[in-house]
Amino acid sequence: MESLRKTVDYQKVKISVIIPAYNIGDELAECLESLCSQTMPNNLYEVIIVDDCSSDHTFEIARYYSQKEANVRCYELTINGGPGIARNRGVNEAKGEFIVFVDGDDLLPDYALESLADISDKQHADVVTFNWAYINNKQHSGKLEPQRRDLTRFTDNKAELIRRFLSMNFDGSVIYTMTSKKLMDDNNIRFPKGLHEDISVIFKIYYFAKHIYREERILYLKRDRDVSIVNTISIEHIDGYFSSWVVIKEYLLDKEGTDSIGSYMPYYMKGVAGLMALALLKNMSLNASNIQLKNAIYSCIHERMQYYFSSDINDYSLPDQTRYDKLSNCFYRNFQDSKDQTELVANNFESEAKQLSLL
Repeated sequence: MESLRKTVDYQKVKISVIIPAYNIGDELAECLESLCSQTMPNNLYEVIIVDDCSSDHTFEIARYYSQKEANVRCYELTINGGPGIARNRGVNEAKGEFIVFVDGDDLLPDYALESLADISDKQHADVVTFNWAYINNKQHSGKLEPQRRDLTRFTDNKAELIRRFLSMNFDGSVIYTMTSKKLMDDNNIRFPKGLHEDISVIFKIYYFAKHIYREERILYLKRDRDVSIVNTISIEHIDGYFSSWVVIKEYLLDKEGTDSIGSYMPYYMKGVAGLMALALLKNMSLNASNIQLKNAIYSCIHERMQYYFSSDINDYSLPDQTRYDKLSNCFYRNFQDSKDQTELVANNFESEAKQLSLL
């Protein structure tokens, strides 16, 4: 295998695909097969798997492919740190001009990497953001339905791009965007620890990008798993959502200064209201049959809102225009003004929200 490995000239690697992996042994092999079957010559891209202390056979699968394929490497973390920390290790090890992040239970179409390389060359883009589709867990045939709804919202006007991002007009996931490694390294862009850690990272990537090219074609295939991060809610999820917005505000203060931050705050507060509304709706949907857990999450949302955003709400107030705005205000008002037990406050909130046709 060593003789094969020497055929990879890392000076010519165009794309580094980084996969954070944790207890996905049953899915990882199919992901890697999709990457090893790319139409792009394998000496022009590499695959880096970073195992985050899995307790199943994930690392064995990764090691098997690293021994089998000349352009696949794998690493094993000694302390579990979450997907962001695993991605950071991958970025540090990457030799490619561009970085593509892939979740280890997802797939890429066989034309994806060649298409992305071609786009970067022709469009002179340092960031390429692209469409994706869900796939059936048992089969990949059939018509793929594009899922991105935000591609038309991208603009090269930096201030407008920031305003739109803060207003939650963009998907906050890094897996649907190819990024210049130089852009990440030059601006010290790395992932924080925790869940939803990619929201602040994708903001920084967009912030520093000189040219973002949007691609309508489907270049990513995602499994819709019940246990995925987007289909669950917990205190860790809420902290991840909310703290990412705090990081973004602090970043804007550092880069734009106090004089400019005021002009962004109405959009920032719209994003705060949107985050709260999404957490509320997800809680009501996922925990509808577990009243005790649902009410506990309600309390958690209110506590975290107080912890992260009480001063912002006092200074700027939450917007009150869209359905999401009104739902967030309804929740915040009920929990903020009442000293009653959580169950009663939650019932009052849901009752008022229904009367206002917000649910």
